[in-house]
Amino acid sequence: MHNDILLPLDELGQADPKTAGEAAYMLGNGQGKSRATKDGDARSIKRWRNIVLSSGEKSMATMMAQAGHIVMAGQEVRMVEIPADAGCSYGIFESIHAAASSQIFADQLKRAVSEHHGHAGPAFVAQLADPELRPRLIEQTRRLIKQFVNTNVPTQSAGQVARVADRFGLVAAAGELCIELGILPWPEGEAFEACHKCFKAWIDLRGGVGNHEAEQAVAKVRHFIEMHGESRFTLLSPGIENSGYNKTINRAGFRQQVGEQTEYFIFPEVYKSEVCSGLNPTYVTKVLVERGFLATAKDGKPQVEKRLPGIGKTRVYHLTAGFLAGGVSQYEEKETAMRQAEVVNMAVKYSV
Repeated sequence: MHNDILLPLDELGQADPKTAGEAAYMLGNGQGKSRATKDGDARSIKRWRNIVLSSGEKSMATMMAQAGHIVMAGQEVRMVEIPADAGCSYGIFESIHAAASSQIFADQLKRAVSEHHGHAGPAFVAQLADPELRPRLIEQTRRLIKQFVNTNVPTQSAGQVARVADRFGLVAAAGELCIELGILPWPEGEAFEACHKCFKAWIDLRGGVGNHEAEQAVAKVRHFIEMHGESRFTLLSPGIENSGYNKTINRAGFRQQVGEQTEYFIFPEVYKSEVCSGLNPTYVTKVLVERGFLATAKDGKPQVEKRLPGIGKTRVYHLTAGFLAGGVSQYEEKETAMRQAEVVNMAVKYSV
C-alpha cells in the first residue's frame, strides 16, 4: 500500500520488541517472507520500496534488551534513530516562531497539518512523471546524493555510515529538487542543512563513525567483566589461592593485579558461551586482539597457556591489564586522531 511513498508508523515502542526487530529487517530489505499456498506451491513474494518514519519513547536497542536480545548493526542501519531534541530548549523544535510556548506552537502546527496536507507530494510526483523533466531530475538526484555523502561522511567511516548517508542524501536531494521546482517555499540549501543536522545527530547518538559490530563486541566483554569481575574470577595472589577466603562460586576464570590495574584469564567455554553470548566469538576475539585488549600466544593464537592453582597449565583467554581502566589502545588513539582530522576537514568545507 505504501510502495514508493512514505510509511509512517506511530509509536514503534508499543510493538513487541522481537516483532519490531524483525520488522526493521523486513522493511529495510524491501520484501516479505517466502510463503506457500494451501496447495503447497510457492506464493509470490511481496516487494516494496519506501522510507519509514516512526516515533517512539524507546530506542530499538532498549526494546531489544528488554526482550533479552541484542540489537544487530543491520537493524540499526535499517531503522536509523535520531534524538527528538533540537537542543534549543523547545524540545523537538529549533524555533517556535513567536508562539508563547513550544506546546502552543505544536498545537498550531497540528491544526495547520490537519487542514493542509497532500499538496506537495502529488505536485512532486507530477513533475517526476513529466517525460521531459524526468531524465534531468534523476541525474540531478544522483548528483545531489553523491554531494551529500562526500560532504558529510568522513573518509575512514565504516560502510554502515555511508549506507545511512545515502538515505539522508536521498531525502536531502528530494527537498532541494522541490525547492528548485517551486513546490517548497524554502531557501536553497535548506533541505541539505536539515538532513546534515539529522545525520550528525545520528552519528553522535551512535557513538562515532566506526564499525558498530566492533564497538558492540568490546562493550559486550566489558559488560561481563564489570558485572562479574570480582564474584566469578578468583584472585591470583601469593598465600590466598588455596585458602577458603578465595573460594569462587560459578567461576569464569582468574584475575591478577598488575599495579593498579587487573588482568583476567577466562576459561574458553565460558568465553564462548557467556562472555560472547549473542555474538560471534571469533569476531569478538579478532576485535579484541586488534585493539590490544587480548594477549596472543607466540604462535599468534588468541589463547595463551597459564598455570593456574588447582588446575595446572591450561589454555585461557587473557584480557590485558587496563581493559577496564579507561586506558586507550593504540587502535583507539588512531581512530580518535582520524575523527578529529575529519571534523576539521568538514568544518573547512562548510566555511567555504
